[in-house]
Formats: sequence, C-alpha cells, structure tokens
Amino acid sequence: MKPDLEGAAGMSFDLALFRKSRISYLMAGRFFQRKDINDYKNILQSGPEILFLTRPFEKLGISLDLSYLGETENIPYLRFNSKINYEVMRNFDIQIQANDLKDYQLNLVHSFIF
Repeated sequence: MKPDLEGAAGMSFDLALFRKSRISYLMAGRFFQRKDINDYKNILQSGPEILFLTRPFEKLGISLDLSYLGETENIPYLRFNSKINYEVMRNFDIQIQANDLKDYQLNLVHSFIF
C-alpha cells in the first residue's frame, strides 16, 4: 500500500465574478511514498498554495490550483491542477481533472460537507 495524504489550511475570500467565485490562500502539506532505487521512500512536502474556484453556470464548476511545495530533500516542486465539475445531483459531481504531470482523471465525487 502506498499512502498519499494531502491537507491544507488558510483563508478564502468571495469574488464578484460570474455567479459564485472564491480565491483561497493556503498552507498545504502532502505525504506520499515514491519508488526509490531499491525500496519506497517516504516524502513530506509543504508550502503555499493559491486556489481559484468559480461556478459560471448553476451546475458547472471550475477550479485552478497552483502550489509551490518543497520536499524534505529540498527539491522544490511547482504544481498546477485544474478541474471541471458537473453537478449530477446534490453532493455528487462528475469531475475531470488534469495536472502538470500530464495526469488526466475522470472521477465520480461524493462531497461530505461538515
């Protein structure tokens, strides 16, 4: 099993753009395992993140995320993620995600709001 845990904390502000828009400034952290030459290696990253979310139409949402994460080995990593969500029903979305590593995903997402 290779764990991949991410979390962030910060502040966000509403913008008067489209129907609903928000920009967030966060301090992000990530823990994962990467295959080393002979074995898996635990990696811890942390750094600033800026997140822009908007909902130009009632059921369509767009998010853009830019993170600058430094590794425990002092190798910085600038990461860009983008997502398009379509709300199928309350708390259920179909999501298309792409990032700078040319990783593309199609997800069915169930949101838990607390």
